[in-house]
Amino acid sequence: MSRSSGTAHPSIARSSSGHVTRDILREAKALIERRVEDPDISPIFIAQTLDVSLRTLHRSFSTSGHSVMSFVRRCRLQRAHEDLIDSGEADKVSEIAARWFFSDASHFIRNFKSIYGETPAAYLRDLEGSRIP
Repeated sequence: MSRSSGTAHPSIARSSSGHVTRDILREAKALIERRVEDPDISPIFIAQTLDVSLRTLHRSFSTSGHSVMSFVRRCRLQRAHEDLIDSGEADKVSEIAARWFFSDASHFIRNFKSIYGETPAAYLRDLEGSRIP
């Protein structure tokens, strides 16, 4: 139920109790993907927007293999990956890291390597090498 209006969030009201967590997870992920460029996105913001408690939001993510913020980070990393490929320049790594709210280039590089298996510079070299006939 909405704390302010006494009615449930529309998608939650349509759900049976077994589907509420999945609905919240789906809506939260969609919200994050739409607002990934927002520097102020946070679990509190997401919970307030979806009109659920912070605990409910975190619980909905517990079955997904991600925390709320790790999902935000993953979405930002995907966008940074796209920007890196579009730029094709390893010297833009710091700029791309900052654009996607990574605290510094080394934090971005560690996250990038954990997902893509190599540093952004090595990734670009391999990508360029695969394009040469």
